Amino acid sequence: MDLTRRLAGRVTLVTGASGGIGQATVARLAAEGALVAASDLTAPDLPAAALTLALDVTRPGAWEAAIAQVQDRLGPLDILINGAGLAIAKDIETTTPEELRRSLAINLEGPFFGLQAGIAAMKRRSAPHDGVIVSLASIAGQVAAVPLAAYGAAKAGLVGATKTAAIHCAEAGYPIRAVALCPGFVETGMLSGIAGSLGDTEAMLGKLARRQPNGRLGTPEEVAAAIAFLVSDDARAITGEALIADGGFVAR
Repeated sequence: MDLTRRLAGRVTLVTGASGGIGQATVARLAAEGALVAASDLTAPDLPAAALTLALDVTRPGAWEAAIAQVQDRLGPLDILINGAGLAIAKDIETTTPEELRRSLAINLEGPFFGLQAGIAAMKRRSAPHDGVIVSLASIAGQVAAVPLAAYGAAKAGLVGATKTAAIHCAEAGYPIRAVALCPGFVETGMLSGIAGSLGDTEAMLGKLARRQPNGRLGTPEEVAAAIAFLVSDDARAITGEALIADGGFVAR
């Protein structure tokens, strides 16, 4: 398969593009031919992106303005990657109301607004390919992650929102698929920050790696490859699902 053509010309918006998975996703989708708009709170500097812009995902109006800019510069939106996220390493007893609200705002409300904006932009599309929205959830929304109480709650909610959006689009006859991807422990700055807040960073990362069936952490590139598959026509039968990409951690 010629991966340089699999996503040829498809206009894509990636949020949270400054993070490890975000950067890898921008690079992978662009390598497969997509025209990628990369966004974060401040416009990221990513050479693979066709467009960079600032987007505060917690503001519905900012979503509308960002998608309008993408469509004005690159063309009708084909793909949205809901990748912005924030992890606060606190358990259920120690999480403050402010921390809970901030986690929900970025990890749940933000992508919820993204689902709304993406559907509005793509529901009347006449392109030969489905529109696709992939939301980055987490295994923390599938199984208990005691030190990530607010994060897990938000990601579980995101899985529910994604399933609802997918079925809504199917029943309304919209040519849009919605999928949640749930990575496990991935070598990113976010994971290092979580590990550091719980103890010695390297020791904690090593402990997490040893808990993996394959003995290592995942990489941003592996997650990006899964995203590239999900937004391609190879995955046209997949919608309303929460797919796990965790190296077998949950299966153990």
